[in-house]
Amino acid sequence: REVLRNPVSCRDGHTFCDECIVQWLETQKTCPMDRQPLSKRELIRNLPVRGLIENLDVRCYHKDDDSHYLCAWRGKAADLDDHTRKCPFAIVSCPHPLCSDVMRRKFVEAHAHACPKRSVVCHACSLEMAACDLEEHLEQECPLAKVPCINGCVTDGSVTLISRVHMQDHVCFDCSNALVACPFESQ
Repeated sequence: REVLRNPVSCRDGHTFCDECIVQWLETQKTCPMDRQPLSKRELIRNLPVRGLIENLDVRCYHKDDDSHYLCAWRGKAADLDDHTRKCPFAIVSCPHPLCSDVMRRKFVEAHAHACPKRSVVCHACSLEMAACDLEEHLEQECPLAKVPCINGCVTDGSVTLISRVHMQDHVCFDCSNALVACPFESQ
């Protein structure tokens, strides 16, 4: 169960969670306890109750899908927020903006290194993209990627590799397998 956070009270002494009563007052203009008129301006922080709550012994609330507690942390309610910000069992998002995966914090580092949506830079053209797009980029789009000569010419025993952007010039001027028009063909 959750612990009351940021307790506030109305003039009649009723105490509520600040967030909950503000949400209530958006649609209702009365105290939920006695239905007397109430506005957000009338609420005051209840410091004595807050002190009591912060001194309560609590445990981390992170559970697995079967409602078993995963985290063994126990401490004062005042320390729960700090623990939650670093709890290895908290559910967090992948740090890569293009990735929508969520996981337990303890798995983030491993996921981040292998995330298909992590940002990588093409070694040929220096374009930044998601890792999952790099192979297709190199095979089909990258203007500076080295690709085999379309005529299959050979240099030093291997198929000649030419930057995609320079292929047309290679075929026209350098390719040993390029078809050359016969100058006597029309005679």
